[in-house]
Order: sequence, then structure tokens, then C-alpha cells
Amino acid sequence: MVIWFKWYEPLSNSTADIEASERAMQFTIGWFIQPILRGEYPQVMKEMLGSRLPNFTREESMRLRGSVDFIGLNAVTAIYCTYDDHYLPNTGYWQDINITTTGDIPIFIYIYCHQ
Repeated sequence: MVIWFKWYEPLSNSTADIEASERAMQFTIGWFIQPILRGEYPQVMKEMLGSRLPNFTREESMRLRGSVDFIGLNAVTAIYCTYDDHYLPNTGYWQDINITTTGDIPIFIYIYCHQ
């Protein structure tokens, strides 16, 4: 399994921006990886989306957990994000994350993988 994603860095050192970048990562990478590693969606997604996020049955969770042999991460770029307090429930995926990004202004990152 290979996951394409953008890396999110906080725009400032404020707690709100740090939490926004972590939330963005959970809504992108965590959305796919946590079910196959832990059998459930990230906690922040469950809290923010409530009943709009489907639940796994116990059997589905057990079957998902550990069901991959390899996970590749394809970080295409990194961007800054900041907390956005204009949360509008029931609007859509990008609004649910509750962040604002700097757009596709890349931050160059170096990722080293060792096997």
C-alpha cells in the first residue's frame, strides 16, 4: 500500500497551529493508516465527524488490523497550515479538518527511510 500525501507544518509555534497541523495529518495519513494498523479511525476524526464517520464492526476492525505487509509514504510536498475557527459542520472533507493552508508553497523536506 502506498499513500500519497502532503506534509503539514504549523505556520507558527502557537498551540492552535501545532494542533491544526497534527489534525491535518490525522485527516490525511491517519485516515488510511490507522484503520489498517489499529482497526479504527483516528480519535480526532471520530470526535469531529461523529455519526458522519462510519464505524467498523468488531469483525471488520480485527480483519483490518495488521492487514498490510508494506506501507509506502509518498510525500509530494509540505505546506504550512494554521488553525481556522470557521468550522462549519456537515460541509465536507476539507472544511472538517478546520485548517487554512498557505497553498501549495512548498517546504522542502528530506525523508530518510531505512529498512
